[in-house]
Amino acid sequence: MPCGVLSRSEIFSGPSSGCSIARRLAARAAPPQLTVVHPDDEEIRFARIVWKRPLGARFIALYDRAITNLRYPVQYVSLALLVGMTAQDPRVLLRMLTGMGLVALLNMLYYLRSERSLDFVYGALYTYFAAFTLFWIFPYAAVTVRARAWLTR
Repeated sequence: MPCGVLSRSEIFSGPSSGCSIARRLAARAAPPQLTVVHPDDEEIRFARIVWKRPLGARFIALYDRAITNLRYPVQYVSLALLVGMTAQDPRVLLRMLTGMGLVALLNMLYYLRSERSLDFVYGALYTYFAAFTLFWIFPYAAVTVRARAWLTR
């Protein structure tokens, strides 16, 4: 093999010909070539399969897809309403935080029943963390959909 092209055995054991160490290290440091799967492939496959299901299963699958895809717009409208209503009456924020805590507590009681761990406390705290600090990730990813950088897909 020419010096520029290393076989798999040469990468790990060293070149058989007079290749430089720098080339061998560059070949080791090269990232593996990954196949990029388009994020909408699952949606496209689902759209083909769902119409072949029986009517009841099709309805449930389409309903589930609609609820899943509507959660982001509903979250942003709710957040905007929360900000507007809090400006008029600050007690609304306390009621909203209490409601979020109660729903999180119900989910965490289910977790506690199945896991028997005190980690359920982190789940309740994560509810507040996700609601007030992670809300910007999805719109940012949607705006920068063509970018190949971190946090864009």
